Parts: sequence; structure tokens; C-alpha cells
Amino acid sequence: MIRKHNIEILDTSYLAPYGMVSHIAKRITGVHHALCDGASDVEDFFKKGVFGSLLQGTIKSADAVIADERYADILKLLNNSTYVQQSYVVDTESFAIPYAGGERKHLAYVGKINYYWDRKALRQISDHMHNLVDRYDCTCVCQGIGLPEIQKSLGKNTISEYAWPGFMAPWEMPRFLSKVDALFVFEKPAPHSPVSNLAMEALCAGVGIITNDANFSKHYENLISINENQVLLINPAELFATSSAITNWITKKWVRKPATQKVSFQDYIAANEKIYGSLGATRLLDMDMYK
Repeated sequence: MIRKHNIEILDTSYLAPYGMVSHIAKRITGVHHALCDGASDVEDFFKKGVFGSLLQGTIKSADAVIADERYADILKLLNNSTYVQQSYVVDTESFAIPYAGGERKHLAYVGKINYYWDRKALRQISDHMHNLVDRYDCTCVCQGIGLPEIQKSLGKNTISEYAWPGFMAPWEMPRFLSKVDALFVFEKPAPHSPVSNLAMEALCAGVGIITNDANFSKHYENLISINENQVLLINPAELFATSSAITNWITKKWVRKPATQKVSFQDYIAANEKIYGSLGATRLLDMDMYK
């Protein structure tokens, strides 16, 4: 039973599947449930009626629903205890690890590979890595149900060119990013703003971003002050020209420097604790996942 471990609040960051699982756990144990939307799940599941009554029941039964301003009004129709709050703020102290890169620059992609892996433009990222692997170390930190399919489509020779370490726990990410010079963040059009927790962590760790999204910096302008030249915009279709642009940028223009957050991690934690306190819980979960 959950209460035997003195847990009084389940804080879930997505409506599905974690929110629904915690909804069931709450019904069994009576533990408080704070439900956070993940933006994409509102668009991909809730608005489309996927999981129907189960997802609606999850929202209705939550002791608190935490949403950003885009979706708060929608979720409040089902639960009056809906709070507007920034969904994630980086603990910059945890990511303030000195650069640990080697002689060769290190390029990486990090992400879960699900049924929608084509939306993440992984084939294009692989094409660029393939074109640069003779100059740079390349790593794909991936896991998920779509991983075998994308690896099969790339072929054994391409797969062997990169490191594929598999799943990496959140508390391992600061150390990994201290060894990375640039992170690929490609996106295809999606119904929601593609704000990535990982991209924010990378920016705050001083990692450069290679992206195909002309609005990348705009997505984060209310959250982070991005340094000059920290983001490189490329056209994935221009493979060889882009490879030269990446080399020029990473060797001459981008000097590793952490971006600055506009909301402190301490203020973010205080806001969460205020919500937790309103639920009547006497013991809060440990929010510091990285230490």
C-alpha cells in the first residue's frame, strides 16, 4: 500500500498514462493526487476523446490540477481546483557541472521514440549525424516502442556509427549534458507549442541547440534568456551545406555558456509546495530528483 511508505501526494506530469495510473492508485489508497498536464497529451488525447471517461474521471477526481495558461480554462470545466503554473523549471545548480567533453566535439539526440517518431524528424537527424560522424562523436539516447522500427529503417551500418546507451534516468542527465556540445532538437508541425524540458535543461547546462524550428527561441522567450549563437537554425533538406554550417558554428561561433532562467527553481518549488499545502498533506514528496 502507498501509505505504508508515508507518501501523501502523487504528483504526475502527464494526463496519460501516469495521471490515469495515479487516479486508480488514489481510489485504492486515498492518497492525494496533483495532476499536471503535459500540453501534448491535452491535444493528442483529451481534445480527441481518447481514453474517454477514464481520462475525464482522472481530471475530475484529482485534488489539484496544474496547467499552463493555454489549457487551464479547458481543464477547469472538469475540476475547479485548477491552478495556472509554469509546468517545469530547471534546477540550474544540478546542471552547473563543468564541461567534461573530450578532444572531439560531441553531438547528441535525446528523446523517447514512440509511435509518432516520424514527427521528431529522426531520419533527418540521423542523416546529419551520418554526415558528421567522421568529425564528431554522436550519441542517440533513446528508448521506447518505436526504437526497433527506426533502427531497422536506418540499417545496421548507420546504427553502428553512433552510441546508443538506451534509457538514461533524469538524475544522470546533468552529467551526460556536461559532455555534450550540441543537441539536435528537430520538430515537425504539431498542434501544441513544442516546449521541451530537455531543451531547457540543455540550454541551462550550456549546450548548443541545432534545430529546424525558426521559432525555437520564441517558444522559450518567457522562460529562458538564450545566449547569442546558442541556437543554430538549419534547413534539414540541405544536408551538405548544413554540415558545413554546423562545423563552422560549433568550432568558431558558439562558446559554451549556460542560458539564464527567468523563473528561479526555488520560486517554482515554493509555488508547488503552496499547492501541496492546500491539499492538507503534512509530508511533501522530495522534489529534488537530481541529487
